[in-house]
Amino acid sequence: GDEILRVAENNEVTPHRRSDKLSTDSASSTDVLIDVIETFPSVDFCLLQPTSPLRQCGQIKHSFSLYQRHSSTCLVSVCELDHPIQWSGTLSSSGELIGLDLSSTLSQDIAKRYRLNGAIYWRNTRDFLETTQLVTERPLAFEMTRESSVDIDEFVDFKLAEQLLLR
Repeated sequence: GDEILRVAENNEVTPHRRSDKLSTDSASSTDVLIDVIETFPSVDFCLLQPTSPLRQCGQIKHSFSLYQRHSSTCLVSVCELDHPIQWSGTLSSSGELIGLDLSSTLSQDIAKRYRLNGAIYWRNTRDFLETTQLVTERPLAFEMTRESSVDIDEFVDFKLAEQLLLR
């Protein structure tokens, strides 16, 4: 904690230490953002989650340029789904896969779908405080590669990020 704050100060970044209440695994991003906004009011903010270590500085700059150019109140980074969503479903209590849409079995015939990758969120502060929603209903999308979209939630994600960094 203290070492990170020193690094921030040495790089001309204004550090902010979360309260103990906002430093738990159950603390929401919304509560943390509101705390930061109350300390440092601004017009817009960017949330860069630490679980996305392969995001690059150029992507942050490019996404901000897109956000400004479109006068958006919300921009999110996304990546293409690795498999068509139509090929997914839920499991019934008896173990059956339900909800598949196999009307088109060729993946090239299915429209591309994208998902939030958790790497970059640009948001208008006033709009965020009014709605307390990090992501609006129709956010502007900034596409990133799947390689730069690794989101570390489990050990396998960590190993994947590690291998991509060693490459």
